Amino acid sequence: DVKATISKDLLIKQFVAQNLVKLGLIGEEDLVNADLTILAQTLYTFIEEVETKAQETLSRRQK
Repeated sequence: DVKATISKDLLIKQFVAQNLVKLGLIGEEDLVNADLTILAQTLYTFIEEVETKAQETLSRRQK
């Protein structure tokens, strides 16, 4: 069902966007025109940065 797919995509977009705003990675004004691909990339980049910092912290503690 095309309508259900569009609705599901919109819900995912809203969820991701709202969490990016909470994290301070995008502003409220970015929500209106935000593309799901860009939102996903922003979130992925953030997760990579957190993983890198976590690994650095862990290796410092192991020394």
